[in-house]
Amino acid sequence: MLRKRVSFERSQQTAKSTGSDIGPNVQPLCTHLIGLCCAALTTVAIQAFAQPGQRVGAIVAARVIPEYDDEYTLHFPSHVTLAGDTLFVADGGNARIVLFNARTLVPLAAFGRNGGGPGEFRRPAYVQVAPTTIAVGDAILSRISLFARDGRFTRTEALPDRRAADAFAVASDGVITGASSSPSHYLLRGGNGKAYSAFAPRAAPPFDPRSPGMHTSLVLAGPAGQIFVVDNDSGAVVTYSGTGRRIATHVFPPAFRAEILSTRTGFYTANPTTGRVFFGFPFAVSGNVLPTGQVFLFSRFTESVVGLIYDPVAGSFATIRGRPGLQTMDAARSAFFDGRLLYVAHDDGLRVYTVDRDTRER
Repeated sequence: MLRKRVSFERSQQTAKSTGSDIGPNVQPLCTHLIGLCCAALTTVAIQAFAQPGQRVGAIVAARVIPEYDDEYTLHFPSHVTLAGDTLFVADGGNARIVLFNARTLVPLAAFGRNGGGPGEFRRPAYVQVAPTTIAVGDAILSRISLFARDGRFTRTEALPDRRAADAFAVASDGVITGASSSPSHYLLRGGNGKAYSAFAPRAAPPFDPRSPGMHTSLVLAGPAGQIFVVDNDSGAVVTYSGTGRRIATHVFPPAFRAEILSTRTGFYTANPTTGRVFFGFPFAVSGNVLPTGQVFLFSRFTESVVGLIYDPVAGSFATIRGRPGLQTMDAARSAFFDGRLLYVAHDDGLRVYTVDRDTRER
Protein backbone atom coordinates (compact mmCIF):
# COMPACT_ATOMS: atom_id res chain seq x y z
CA MET A 1 0.00 0.00 0.00
CA LEU A 2 2.88 2.37 0.79
CA ARG A 3 4.44 1.86 -2.64
CA LYS A 4 1.09 2.46 -4.27
CA ARG A 5 0.49 5.69 -2.33
CA VAL A 6 3.95 7.06 -3.16
CA SER A 7 3.52 6.17 -6.84
CA PHE A 8 0.13 7.83 -6.94
CA GLU A 9 1.42 11.06 -5.41
CA ARG A 10 4.44 11.12 -7.71
CA SER A 11 2.25 10.65 -10.76
CA GLN A 12 -0.17 13.32 -9.65
CA GLN A 13 2.67 15.78 -9.13
CA THR A 14 3.99 15.01 -12.61
CA ALA A 15 0.59 15.62 -14.15
CA LYS A 16 0.22 18.90 -12.28
CA SER A 17 3.69 20.12 -13.16
CA THR A 18 3.23 19.45 -16.85
CA GLY A 19 -0.38 20.54 -17.01
CA SER A 20 -0.68 17.70 -19.48
CA ASP A 21 -3.71 16.88 -21.56
CA ILE A 22 -4.19 14.28 -24.25
CA GLY A 23 -4.59 16.97 -26.87
CA PRO A 24 -1.76 19.54 -26.75
CA ASN A 25 0.91 17.37 -25.15
CA VAL A 26 1.05 14.58 -27.70
CA GLN A 27 2.30 14.80 -31.22
CA PRO A 28 0.06 13.81 -34.15
CA LEU A 29 2.13 11.42 -36.27
CA CYS A 30 -0.33 9.89 -38.69
CA THR A 31 -3.98 10.05 -39.63
CA HIS A 32 -6.25 7.33 -41.01
CA LEU A 33 -9.70 8.10 -42.35
CA ILE A 34 -12.42 5.76 -41.27
CA GLY A 35 -15.94 5.81 -42.67
CA LEU A 36 -18.88 5.49 -40.34
CA CYS A 37 -21.56 3.78 -42.41
CA CYS A 38 -24.99 4.87 -41.33
CA ALA A 39 -28.11 6.47 -42.79
CA ALA A 40 -26.29 9.65 -43.74
CA LEU A 41 -22.76 9.43 -45.08
CA THR A 42 -20.44 10.22 -42.20
CA THR A 43 -16.71 9.83 -41.83
CA VAL A 44 -14.60 9.38 -38.77
CA ALA A 45 -10.96 10.41 -38.71
CA ILE A 46 -8.78 8.41 -36.35
CA GLN A 47 -5.52 10.08 -35.41
CA ALA A 48 -2.94 7.96 -33.68
CA PHE A 49 -0.89 9.85 -31.11
CA ALA A 50 2.39 9.02 -29.43
CA GLN A 51 4.79 10.40 -26.92
CA PRO A 52 7.41 12.39 -28.87
CA GLY A 53 9.80 10.08 -30.67
CA GLN A 54 7.90 6.86 -29.99
CA ARG A 55 6.66 4.57 -32.74
CA VAL A 56 4.74 1.33 -32.25
CA GLY A 57 4.64 -0.77 -35.40
CA ALA A 58 2.99 0.80 -38.41
CA ILE A 59 0.56 2.79 -36.26
CA VAL A 60 1.92 5.10 -33.59
CA ALA A 61 0.07 5.46 -30.34
CA ALA A 62 0.21 7.03 -26.91
CA ARG A 63 2.05 4.92 -24.38
CA VAL A 64 2.91 5.13 -20.71
CA ILE A 65 5.31 7.89 -19.65
CA PRO A 66 8.82 6.51 -20.40
CA GLU A 67 10.30 7.35 -16.99
CA TYR A 68 7.82 4.95 -15.34
CA ASP A 69 8.35 2.07 -17.75
CA ASP A 70 10.46 0.02 -15.32
CA GLU A 71 7.69 0.01 -12.75
CA TYR A 72 4.56 0.11 -14.87
CA THR A 73 5.41 -1.65 -18.13
CA LEU A 74 2.41 -3.64 -19.32
CA HIS A 75 2.90 -7.24 -20.40
CA PHE A 76 0.11 -8.59 -22.60
CA PRO A 77 -2.69 -6.46 -21.13
CA SER A 78 -6.01 -8.21 -21.63
CA HIS A 79 -8.71 -5.65 -20.84
CA VAL A 80 -9.17 -1.91 -20.40
CA THR A 81 -12.07 0.07 -18.98
CA LEU A 82 -12.64 3.69 -18.04
CA ALA A 83 -14.25 5.13 -14.91
CA GLY A 84 -14.21 8.89 -14.57
CA ASP A 85 -10.72 10.07 -15.49
CA THR A 86 -9.05 6.77 -14.63
CA LEU A 87 -8.19 3.86 -16.91
CA PHE A 88 -8.16 0.42 -15.32
CA VAL A 89 -6.01 -2.07 -17.25
CA ALA A 90 -5.93 -5.81 -16.57
CA ASP A 91 -2.20 -6.43 -16.96
CA GLY A 92 -2.52 -10.15 -17.67
CA GLY A 93 1.15 -11.00 -18.03
CA ASN A 94 2.05 -9.33 -14.74
CA ALA A 95 -1.02 -10.56 -12.82
CA ARG A 96 -2.15 -7.15 -11.63
CA ILE A 97 -4.39 -4.16 -12.33
CA VAL A 98 -2.72 -0.91 -13.37
CA LEU A 99 -4.41 2.49 -13.14
CA PHE A 100 -3.63 5.36 -15.52
CA ASN A 101 -4.76 8.94 -15.77
CA ALA A 102 -6.94 8.79 -18.87
CA ARG A 103 -6.03 12.30 -20.03
CA THR A 104 -2.27 12.16 -19.53
CA LEU A 105 -1.63 8.38 -19.60
CA VAL A 106 0.47 8.87 -16.48
CA PRO A 107 0.37 5.66 -14.40
CA LEU A 108 -1.22 6.19 -11.00
CA ALA A 109 -1.03 2.90 -9.12
CA ALA A 110 -1.08 -0.87 -9.37
CA PHE A 111 -2.46 -3.64 -7.20
CA GLY A 112 -2.55 -7.43 -7.22
CA ARG A 113 0.12 -10.06 -7.66
CA ASN A 114 0.60 -13.55 -9.02
CA GLY A 115 -0.84 -16.35 -6.94
CA GLY A 116 -3.98 -18.19 -5.94
CA GLY A 117 -4.63 -16.57 -2.59
CA PRO A 118 -7.12 -13.84 -1.69
CA GLY A 119 -6.69 -10.81 -3.92
CA GLU A 120 -4.16 -12.60 -6.15
CA PHE A 121 -4.41 -13.47 -9.84
CA ARG A 122 -3.20 -16.11 -12.22
CA ARG A 123 -4.34 -14.26 -15.31
CA PRO A 124 -6.65 -11.28 -14.80
CA ALA A 125 -8.73 -11.11 -17.96
CA TYR A 126 -11.59 -8.70 -17.30
CA VAL A 127 -12.13 -5.69 -15.03
CA GLN A 128 -15.33 -3.82 -14.21
CA VAL A 129 -15.61 -0.71 -12.05
CA ALA A 130 -18.67 0.20 -9.98
CA PRO A 131 -19.04 3.28 -7.76
CA THR A 132 -17.47 1.53 -4.75
CA THR A 133 -16.02 -1.65 -6.23
CA ILE A 134 -13.40 -2.91 -8.68
CA ALA A 135 -14.19 -6.43 -9.88
CA VAL A 136 -11.55 -8.55 -11.63
CA GLY A 137 -12.28 -11.82 -13.42
CA ASP A 138 -9.74 -14.65 -13.55
CA ALA A 139 -10.84 -17.63 -15.65
CA ILE A 140 -7.86 -19.77 -14.61
CA LEU A 141 -8.99 -19.53 -10.97
CA SER A 142 -12.67 -19.51 -12.02
CA ARG A 143 -13.48 -16.57 -9.80
CA ILE A 144 -14.05 -12.85 -9.54
CA SER A 145 -12.05 -10.87 -6.98
CA LEU A 146 -13.58 -7.68 -5.62
CA PHE A 147 -11.65 -4.70 -4.32
CA ALA A 148 -12.47 -1.31 -2.84
CA ARG A 149 -11.73 1.64 -5.09
CA ASP A 150 -8.40 2.18 -3.29
CA GLY A 151 -7.26 -1.34 -4.22
CA ARG A 152 -7.98 -3.07 -0.89
CA PHE A 153 -9.19 -6.63 -1.36
CA THR A 154 -12.71 -7.22 -0.01
CA ARG A 155 -13.99 -10.63 -1.11
CA THR A 156 -13.89 -13.46 -3.66
CA GLU A 157 -16.77 -14.79 -5.73
CA ALA A 158 -16.24 -18.40 -6.81
CA LEU A 159 -17.92 -19.06 -10.16
CA PRO A 160 -19.72 -22.24 -11.24
CA ASP A 161 -18.74 -21.49 -14.86
CA ARG A 162 -15.29 -20.08 -15.55
CA ARG A 163 -16.55 -18.37 -18.71
CA ALA A 164 -18.27 -15.81 -16.46
CA ALA A 165 -14.83 -14.51 -15.45
CA ASP A 166 -14.22 -13.37 -19.03
CA ALA A 167 -17.33 -11.17 -19.33
CA PHE A 168 -19.60 -9.96 -16.54
CA ALA A 169 -21.37 -7.00 -14.97
CA VAL A 170 -21.67 -6.20 -11.26
CA ALA A 171 -24.87 -4.58 -9.98
CA SER A 172 -25.04 -2.07 -7.13
CA ASP A 173 -26.21 -4.83 -4.77
CA GLY A 174 -23.14 -6.94 -5.60
CA VAL A 175 -25.01 -9.47 -7.74
CA ILE A 176 -22.98 -10.68 -10.72
CA THR A 177 -24.34 -11.33 -14.21
CA GLY A 178 -21.77 -13.26 -16.21
CA ALA A 179 -21.33 -15.16 -19.46
CA SER A 180 -22.27 -18.82 -19.50
CA SER A 181 -21.27 -21.87 -21.53
CA SER A 182 -24.79 -23.27 -21.23
CA PRO A 183 -26.42 -24.32 -24.53
CA SER A 184 -29.77 -22.94 -23.32
CA HIS A 185 -28.86 -19.61 -21.69
CA TYR A 186 -26.41 -16.83 -22.44
CA LEU A 187 -25.78 -15.87 -18.84
CA LEU A 188 -25.77 -16.84 -15.21
CA ARG A 189 -26.64 -14.60 -12.28
CA GLY A 190 -25.91 -14.75 -8.56
CA GLY A 191 -23.22 -14.04 -6.01
CA ASN A 192 -23.00 -11.95 -2.85
CA GLY A 193 -24.72 -14.70 -0.93
CA LYS A 194 -27.18 -15.66 -3.68
CA ALA A 195 -26.99 -18.97 -5.53
CA TYR A 196 -26.13 -18.78 -9.23
CA SER A 197 -28.83 -19.67 -11.71
CA ALA A 198 -29.31 -19.60 -15.49
CA PHE A 199 -30.31 -16.22 -16.91
CA ALA A 200 -31.26 -14.85 -20.35
CA PRO A 201 -32.51 -17.75 -22.53
CA ARG A 202 -30.67 -18.00 -25.81
CA ALA A 203 -32.24 -16.67 -28.98
CA ALA A 204 -32.72 -19.25 -31.75
CA PRO A 205 -30.70 -20.67 -33.37
CA PRO A 206 -28.56 -21.40 -30.29
CA PHE A 207 -25.17 -21.67 -32.00
CA ASP A 208 -23.42 -20.91 -35.23
CA PRO A 209 -22.67 -24.39 -36.66
CA ARG A 210 -19.20 -23.21 -37.68
CA SER A 211 -18.19 -22.88 -34.03
CA PRO A 212 -20.82 -24.38 -31.75
CA GLY A 213 -20.83 -22.54 -28.46
CA MET A 214 -17.13 -21.77 -28.21
CA HIS A 215 -17.36 -17.99 -28.19
CA THR A 216 -17.93 -16.05 -24.99
CA SER A 217 -20.91 -13.72 -25.09
CA LEU A 218 -20.22 -10.14 -24.06
CA VAL A 219 -22.30 -8.79 -21.17
CA LEU A 220 -23.00 -5.06 -20.92
CA ALA A 221 -25.31 -3.37 -18.44
CA GLY A 222 -27.50 -0.63 -19.92
CA PRO A 223 -28.44 2.66 -18.24
CA ALA A 224 -32.06 1.62 -17.69
CA GLY A 225 -31.28 -1.74 -16.10
CA GLN A 226 -31.35 -3.71 -19.34
CA ILE A 227 -28.66 -6.24 -20.24
CA PHE A 228 -27.04 -6.23 -23.68
CA VAL A 229 -25.72 -9.63 -24.72
CA VAL A 230 -23.43 -9.90 -27.74
CA ASP A 231 -24.00 -13.36 -29.19
CA ASN A 232 -20.53 -14.06 -30.56
CA ASP A 233 -21.57 -17.40 -32.02
CA SER A 234 -24.29 -16.31 -34.42
CA GLY A 235 -23.61 -12.56 -34.64
CA ALA A 236 -26.34 -10.52 -32.95
CA VAL A 237 -27.03 -8.22 -30.02
CA VAL A 238 -29.81 -9.53 -27.77
CA THR A 239 -31.36 -7.17 -25.21
CA TYR A 240 -32.91 -8.47 -21.97
CA SER A 241 -34.77 -6.75 -19.17
CA GLY A 242 -33.38 -6.84 -15.66
CA THR A 243 -35.61 -9.84 -14.97
CA GLY A 244 -34.29 -11.84 -17.94
CA ARG A 245 -37.10 -11.22 -20.43
CA ARG A 246 -35.88 -10.95 -24.01
CA ILE A 247 -36.75 -7.52 -25.43
CA ALA A 248 -35.10 -7.46 -28.85
CA THR A 249 -32.63 -9.22 -31.12
CA HIS A 250 -30.68 -7.34 -33.80
CA VAL A 251 -28.34 -9.16 -36.18
CA PHE A 252 -25.03 -7.55 -37.13
CA PRO A 253 -24.72 -5.86 -40.55
CA PRO A 254 -24.63 -8.51 -43.32
CA ALA A 255 -21.25 -7.56 -44.80
CA PHE A 256 -19.54 -7.47 -41.39
CA ARG A 257 -21.14 -10.72 -40.31
CA ALA A 258 -20.24 -12.43 -43.58
CA GLU A 259 -16.59 -11.40 -43.27
CA ILE A 260 -16.28 -12.92 -39.79
CA LEU A 261 -18.06 -16.13 -40.82
CA SER A 262 -15.87 -16.45 -43.89
CA THR A 263 -12.74 -16.10 -41.76
CA ARG A 264 -14.04 -18.76 -39.39
CA THR A 265 -14.85 -21.15 -42.21
CA GLY A 266 -11.43 -20.74 -43.79
CA PHE A 267 -9.58 -21.29 -40.53
CA TYR A 268 -11.63 -24.27 -39.42
CA THR A 269 -11.34 -25.87 -42.85
CA ALA A 270 -7.55 -25.50 -42.73
CA ASN A 271 -7.44 -26.75 -39.12
CA PRO A 272 -10.22 -29.34 -38.90
CA THR A 273 -8.96 -31.04 -35.75
CA THR A 274 -7.76 -28.22 -33.52
CA GLY A 275 -9.31 -25.10 -35.04
CA ARG A 276 -12.65 -25.24 -33.28
CA VAL A 277 -11.11 -26.25 -29.97
CA PHE A 278 -8.27 -23.79 -29.56
CA PHE A 279 -9.11 -20.70 -31.57
CA GLY A 280 -12.26 -18.71 -32.13
CA PHE A 281 -13.35 -15.71 -34.12
CA PRO A 282 -15.84 -13.66 -32.08
CA PHE A 283 -17.69 -10.81 -33.73
CA ALA A 284 -16.75 -8.45 -30.88
CA VAL A 285 -13.99 -8.93 -28.32
CA SER A 286 -15.05 -6.13 -25.99
CA GLY A 287 -17.48 -3.25 -25.70
CA ASN A 288 -18.93 -0.53 -23.54
CA VAL A 289 -22.09 1.53 -23.21
CA LEU A 290 -21.65 5.17 -24.24
CA PRO A 291 -23.18 8.11 -22.32
CA THR A 292 -25.70 8.41 -25.17
CA GLY A 293 -27.02 4.91 -24.43
CA GLN A 294 -25.48 3.55 -27.62
CA VAL A 295 -23.15 0.57 -27.43
CA PHE A 296 -19.61 0.44 -28.79
CA LEU A 297 -18.38 -2.99 -29.89
CA PHE A 298 -14.73 -3.58 -30.71
CA SER A 299 -13.73 -6.01 -33.45
CA ARG A 300 -10.25 -7.25 -34.34
CA PHE A 301 -10.82 -10.11 -36.78
CA THR A 302 -11.48 -8.20 -39.99
CA GLU A 303 -9.26 -6.30 -42.38
CA SER A 304 -11.21 -3.05 -42.21
CA VAL A 305 -13.70 -2.91 -39.36
CA VAL A 306 -12.52 -1.23 -36.17
CA GLY A 307 -15.84 -1.43 -34.39
CA LEU A 308 -19.58 -0.99 -34.41
CA ILE A 309 -21.85 1.56 -32.78
CA TYR A 310 -25.14 -0.11 -31.90
CA ASP A 311 -28.24 2.00 -31.32
CA PRO A 312 -30.65 -0.08 -29.21
CA VAL A 313 -33.54 2.33 -29.78
CA ALA A 314 -33.35 2.27 -33.57
CA GLY A 315 -32.01 -1.28 -33.68
CA SER A 316 -29.31 -0.15 -36.09
CA PHE A 317 -25.54 -0.39 -36.40
CA ALA A 318 -22.98 2.15 -37.55
CA THR A 319 -19.83 0.47 -38.85
CA ILE A 320 -16.46 2.14 -38.30
CA ARG A 321 -14.37 1.07 -41.28
CA GLY A 322 -10.74 1.64 -42.16
CA ARG A 323 -9.18 2.35 -45.51
CA PRO A 324 -7.46 -0.57 -47.30
CA GLY A 325 -3.96 -0.97 -45.93
CA LEU A 326 -4.82 0.25 -42.44
CA GLN A 327 -3.01 -1.94 -39.95
CA THR A 328 -5.41 -4.47 -38.45
CA MET A 329 -5.77 -4.71 -34.69
CA ASP A 330 -5.48 -8.47 -34.53
CA ALA A 331 -3.03 -8.15 -31.62
CA ALA A 332 -5.46 -5.95 -29.67
CA ARG A 333 -7.26 -7.61 -26.78
CA SER A 334 -9.77 -5.01 -25.70
CA ALA A 335 -10.86 -1.44 -26.34
CA PHE A 336 -12.93 1.22 -24.61
CA PHE A 337 -14.50 4.10 -26.54
CA ASP A 338 -15.68 7.20 -24.66
CA GLY A 339 -17.18 8.87 -27.72
CA ARG A 340 -13.96 10.69 -28.62
CA LEU A 341 -10.99 8.61 -27.53
CA LEU A 342 -10.42 4.95 -28.27
CA TYR A 343 -8.29 3.22 -25.63
CA VAL A 344 -6.81 -0.10 -26.79
CA ALA A 345 -5.14 -2.81 -24.72
CA HIS A 346 -2.66 -4.20 -27.19
CA ASP A 347 -0.07 -6.96 -26.88
CA ASP A 348 2.68 -4.33 -26.81
CA GLY A 349 1.00 -2.03 -24.30
CA LEU A 350 -1.66 0.65 -24.11
CA ARG A 351 -2.64 2.68 -27.17
CA VAL A 352 -5.00 5.63 -27.47
CA TYR A 353 -6.53 7.09 -30.62
CA THR A 354 -8.59 10.21 -31.04
CA VAL A 355 -11.75 9.78 -33.06
CA ASP A 356 -12.97 12.95 -34.79
CA ARG A 357 -16.42 12.93 -36.34
CA ASP A 358 -16.62 14.81 -39.61
CA THR A 359 -19.97 15.20 -41.38
CA ARG A 360 -18.47 16.25 -44.69
CA GLU A 361 -18.76 13.75 -47.51
CA ARG A 362 -15.46 12.45 -48.83
